[in-house]
Amino acid sequence: MIYDPVLNKLSISPISTTDLKTFLMEIKMITNYFTVTVNFEVTVDVVSTTAIQTVSASLQNLAPPMFDEDLPDIQLSATQKSSFSLPSISDADHDEFQVTANLGEAAIFATFEGTAFNFLPLPAHVRASPYIIKVKLTDKNTFPRSLTYPLFVYIKAQEATTTPSPPSQLSSTNTTQNSSSSQNPATTNSTANTTKTEVKPVRSISEAAAQGAQIKNAKGSIRIMKANQYGELKIVIRGDFLTDSMVSQISEQDFTATLQTQGKQTVPFKIKSRDPSAGTFVIELLFANPMNISANNDVDTLDLRTAKELVVTSGLRRRRLQSKNPNDVIKILTIPSGQVQRKNLPQQLSKDNAGTAQAIEKGAEMTSYIFLSGSLIINIFMSMFMNFIWDLLNDLSFMMILSFISISVPGLVQMIQSTFLSFIYMDLLQTDKWLPRLFFSNQNDDDDEALNQFFEINGFSSKRLINNLGSTFVFLMIFLSLHIFLLLMRCFFEGCTKCGDRIIKKLSEKLYWGGSIRFITQQYTPLALSGAINLYMIKYDSAGDVISIVLSIGIVAISPLLITLLSVILWRARRKQEASLTKDYGCLVEDLNTKGLIGTFWNILTLGRWILTVAIIVVLRESNDLQIIFLLLISILYLFLLVHGKPFFSNGEIALAAFNELMISCYLYLLMCLTDYNEAHSFREELGFGLLGTVFLTVIVNVANTVGLLLGICCRRIIRRLNNAGNKKTKIYEDKVLENPEQLNMQEEEKLPVELNYSGQMTQSTLPNMRQYFQQPNAFTPLFNPKELVSSHIRREAFHSQQDLGILNRLEAKIIMRANEQLMHQLAHHHAPQQRQYLNEMQPSFSDDVNGQYFDQELDQKEESAIVENQQENGIWSDPVLSKQPTHGNRQNIWQY
Repeated sequence: MIYDPVLNKLSISPISTTDLKTFLMEIKMITNYFTVTVNFEVTVDVVSTTAIQTVSASLQNLAPPMFDEDLPDIQLSATQKSSFSLPSISDADHDEFQVTANLGEAAIFATFEGTAFNFLPLPAHVRASPYIIKVKLTDKNTFPRSLTYPLFVYIKAQEATTTPSPPSQLSSTNTTQNSSSSQNPATTNSTANTTKTEVKPVRSISEAAAQGAQIKNAKGSIRIMKANQYGELKIVIRGDFLTDSMVSQISEQDFTATLQTQGKQTVPFKIKSRDPSAGTFVIELLFANPMNISANNDVDTLDLRTAKELVVTSGLRRRRLQSKNPNDVIKILTIPSGQVQRKNLPQQLSKDNAGTAQAIEKGAEMTSYIFLSGSLIINIFMSMFMNFIWDLLNDLSFMMILSFISISVPGLVQMIQSTFLSFIYMDLLQTDKWLPRLFFSNQNDDDDEALNQFFEINGFSSKRLINNLGSTFVFLMIFLSLHIFLLLMRCFFEGCTKCGDRIIKKLSEKLYWGGSIRFITQQYTPLALSGAINLYMIKYDSAGDVISIVLSIGIVAISPLLITLLSVILWRARRKQEASLTKDYGCLVEDLNTKGLIGTFWNILTLGRWILTVAIIVVLRESNDLQIIFLLLISILYLFLLVHGKPFFSNGEIALAAFNELMISCYLYLLMCLTDYNEAHSFREELGFGLLGTVFLTVIVNVANTVGLLLGICCRRIIRRLNNAGNKKTKIYEDKVLENPEQLNMQEEEKLPVELNYSGQMTQSTLPNMRQYFQQPNAFTPLFNPKELVSSHIRREAFHSQQDLGILNRLEAKIIMRANEQLMHQLAHHHAPQQRQYLNEMQPSFSDDVNGQYFDQELDQKEESAIVENQQENGIWSDPVLSKQPTHGNRQNIWQY
C-alpha cells in the first residue's frame, strides 16, 4: 500500500503471494485540532471466471479467417453480365471456415454461389453511390470468430445507351429494393448515408487487434500558447503522432471556454484558422464587451476545457494480412475529456481600435520585410543613413521599454510601443523558425512561457535566453568564437608566419577594445533582459537549456564587474591625457564631450541605467507602483546629469535628450493615474489618449530631428558638388600675379562647404571627427593640397574648443613656418626674385619667434591639446592670409573665423 501526498491518492497493489482474504484498514487523518479515523475493508481474491474464459478462448482461437488480399471496388456497366471470385482465404489457426454474403440492395442484380458473385445490372440500377455487399468469414472452432468485409459495387451507365429507363421499370425496381431491404433486416443503413463515390473500408479497433495488428496508443493534450488583444487564442495539440489529424477534425463543440474571474461566464468562440503541419489552431473569443476584459489592472483568466474525449486513429484500412504482418500498425491519439488549460488575458481592444491596430501591425510587418531585404544594400551604399536610423531607435528605446510595466493601458499605446521594440530588437535572421529546433529537444515545455502577459505582448514569450535573444544570440556566438580564435592564434601561431601575424593584428584592432566595447554597448539591453528572465527557469533537460542558464548567470554576474572595469579604464586614461582616451577607447566616448567628467563617463552611466531598468522591470513585475517610482527617480537623476554635465558637444543634442527625458517622466506620471491608487478608475480613456499623445509627440520630434539632419547633409553635399563644379574653372592662377591674396582667400572661404574632403570621403567638421582623422594620418590626404592655389579653409569655431583656440594662437608662427614654404613658392611662380626675397626675409623671423619667448609661454597647455600635436606632426594646416604689403615679421592669424 502506497500513499502519494501530492496526488492525495492511496494505491493498493496485491501480489501473487498475498493471502486471498479480507483485510481491515484504518486511516487516521491528524491535524492540530482534531483526528479523523476512517475504517474500510479490502478483499483480495482471484480474477473473475469470465475473464479467465475470455483469455482461454483467445488462446484457443487466435484470429478469424481473413482474405489474403484487399477486396477491390467492383465497377460494372449496365446491361453487361459479369462475375467476381473472392480472393484466397487463410486462417491463423488453420481452422475450416465458411463464407456467407449479405447482398443487401445488390440482391436485385447479384447472386452469390460458393465463393463467386454473378452480376447482371440494368440501366435502372445506375446510381452514384455504391451498393454494399457484406462478406462474412467464420471459422469452425469451439470458440468461433468471424470477420465481415464490405464489397463496394459501382454501376455506371453504358456509354452506347442513351435511352432512359421506362417509368414502369423504375417503379418495379423501387418495389424490389424495398422488399429486398425488408428481407435483410441486418443490413446497415450505410448505403443511405453514402454520398461520396470513393468509400474506403475501415476496420474497427477490436477487429484490428484480433487480426494481430500492432496498436500504439498516445495521450494528447492541449496548450494555449498565446493570447492577444484581439480575443484570439493560439492553441497547440501535443502528442507523439496524429496531431495534424486531430487539428483537422476538431470543432467548436469539442471545447468550452469560461471566464473564471467573472463568475464562470461562458464565452462563445469560433475556430478562425488551422495549421495541421504545426499542430496548432486559432480560436476567436466572441466577447460581448471586449473593453471590460482585464480592465482596471484586474487580469481576467480564461479556462479552456475539452467537452468530450477526442480520438483520432490511423491504419484501420483493410489490407492483406498473412498471419502477423509487422507493417500493420494502428495509431490512436486520445485527448481525455475535462482537460483544462488556463490563460491570463490581456486587455482587449474595441472593434475600432482592433482595426487600427491590425493595420499598424500589417504596416510594421511590411516595413520589416522591406528593411530586412534592403538592409544589406543600405549598409553598403548608404551606411550613414542606417547609422541615423539606429541612433533614432536607440534614442526611443527608453521610452518604448516602459511598455513592460505591469499596467493595463487602454487604447493602442502598448501595442505601438511593442511595435517599436520589435524594430529595435529586430530578429534579422528569423531565428524563431529554426534556432529552437537546434538546441531544445522539448520545444513545447509547459514551463517555458512568458513571465507575464506584458512580456508576452512585447515579444518575450519564452523564459529561455536563446529563444528571446534570437539573432543577438547568433551574433554573440560569432563574437565569442572570434575571441577564442584570436586567443588560439596568439598561443600557437604568433611569430610563426607573416600571414598569421597579420591576422592577429587585424583581429586585435577590431576586437580590442573598440569591437568589444561597441558590441557590449549596442547589445547589452537584450542580453541583460533575456538573462534576467532565464533565471526564473533553471533546467538542464537539453543542450539549449544548459547554454541558456550558463550565459544568463554569466551576464548577470559580469554586469557590475563590467561597469567597474570600464569606469576604471576611462578614469586612468583620462588622467593621462585626452589623446590616448580618444584613440584607444573611441567607441566608448564617441561624440561625447570628454572635457567634463560626466561627458567622459556618459556611456557608462547609460549602461548602468539599463542595468537598473532591467532589474526593476523583471524583479518588480508584480508591483507596478514600485516600478513607476524607481523608474521616475532614475529619469529625474538622468535629466539632472544631462543638463548640468552637458555630455554632448551640440546644444541641439542636449536639448533633444532632455526633451526625451521629460517625455519619459510625463509618461510615468500618467501611468501613476492608472494604478490602484486611482480607486474609482476614472478617466481611463482620457489617460490612454494622453499616453498615446506622449508617445506620438516623442516619436515625431525624434523623427523630425533625424530627417532634418539627413536633409542638411544632403543639401551640403549638393552645395559642395556645385561649388566643386564652379571651382574647376578657376582651379589655379598660374598666369597672373596675385595682388591681393587675402581677398582671394576670403572669397574662396565663403564658397567652402561645412564638410571636409578626405580622399573623396566627406565628413562633418566636428571635433571628434577631426581628432579621429588626425589619429590616422595615413588613411587620409592632408587638408593642404600643394597643387591648388587655395587649400580648404577650416573654420576653427566649428570644431575647436576654447582651450584649443588659446594654444593655437600661440603656435601659429611655428605652423606657418612648417606649412607654407611650398605655397609661398607657388605664389612667387611668375615673380620669383621678389617673392623669394620676401620668403627669405620672413622665415628667420618665424624661427626666432618659434624658438623664442613667444613659443615658450604657457608651454604646459600645449600638451593638453591633442589637435595641435596632430596638426604639427601630420602636416595638417590651413592657408595663410598674407598682408597687402608684407614687411619683416608681420603676420596674421591663419585660422579663419
